[in-house]
Amino acid sequence: MSDPQVWTLIGVFAASCFGMMALTSTLFLRTLRAEIGGLRGELVGKIDGLAHRLDGKIDSLAHRLDGKIDSLAHRLDGKIDSLAHRLDGKIDSLESTLNSRIDSLESKMDSIDSKLNSRMDGLEFKMDSLDSRMDSRFTILESKVDHLDKDITAIVRRVFPDEP
Repeated sequence: MSDPQVWTLIGVFAASCFGMMALTSTLFLRTLRAEIGGLRGELVGKIDGLAHRLDGKIDSLAHRLDGKIDSLAHRLDGKIDSLAHRLDGKIDSLESTLNSRIDSLESKMDSIDSKLNSRMDGLEFKMDSLDSRMDSRFTILESKVDHLDKDITAIVRRVFPDEP
């Protein structure tokens, strides 16, 4: 083989190596972007699913509590009415006792209501905290992807300085 032929083979080999490197880095970048996009979609889906589950459980608890409170109210009303019909002569003496019991039940219901409200506030705080943590993590992830994109672009420009 002559000297020009050897140099031609070296040039062809070098060009094919650079071409394979460019193709490999382009395919790697596309794969990386697709995986990150899939991850983001997966996380958003899971967060939405958790939010829906929490909403459902909170609604279920609210309905159960409403039903129990209504049941207690109906039971109390029925007992008060039956006592009023049976004990007309003793109403004056029992009125203060019934009023105190009703007041204690109302205070217990107020206590239950305040506990439920504090628990709801705690859940809202946890959801807000989770939301802010996920936002910050997405921001960091997007920043890292942007930096990686810039680094790969810089490498490609160094390897192929004549490309636009």
